[in-house]
Amino acid sequence: MMKIVKLLWSNLIIRNLIFIAIATGCIILGVMVWLNNYTRHNEAIAVPDLRTMQVNAAEQALSRVGLKYEIIDSVYTKEVAPGAIVEQTPEANSKVKKGRTIYLTTNASSVQTFPLPDIEEMSQRQAVATLRAIGFKIDSVSYVHYEYKDLVVGVRYKNRPVKKGDNIPVGSRLVVLVGDGYASAASNDTIPGESATDTDKIDKVSQEWMQ
Repeated sequence: MMKIVKLLWSNLIIRNLIFIAIATGCIILGVMVWLNNYTRHNEAIAVPDLRTMQVNAAEQALSRVGLKYEIIDSVYTKEVAPGAIVEQTPEANSKVKKGRTIYLTTNASSVQTFPLPDIEEMSQRQAVATLRAIGFKIDSVSYVHYEYKDLVVGVRYKNRPVKKGDNIPVGSRLVVLVGDGYASAASNDTIPGESATDTDKIDKVSQEWMQ
């Protein structure tokens, strides 16, 4: 047997064929390993539904499938628990690659407030659009005596007058006071539809009822 092996090995052609066969086998094996790793690397992962989860639970769910997360914003809503996830990008069941970052919006632990913008003398349409863009809701538009029709002359929250800069919870329902085009006999120093006494109270209203 050894003589046969030595005889074959001494043949240059046979020896080269053996080398070629070994090299070919190594190349094929290497390609198979690379293809396997490449396929797994590009394998699509379904994004889990993280909405209403707390962040620590969401982190575990993402870690199990090889995904990461980043909190980019917080809002306030009564529909989910404080600290829970409200929105996610990409959305649940989207197909992504391993290692992708999922961007989260969480529910704030307290009501978010925003200062009332200066909307007096704005048109009704512009003022309503401005308030809604911030996140306020318009409960109604109330017309009061004022010589310029459809211009905003004041805002009420919880049946109380509010002024520019007052912090109001986002999502609150506001009443917008708009001129009806008829001049009032009241002094120009008072808000149309309000008495002078009510106007004087505006600067003294406690912030406690806004909380």
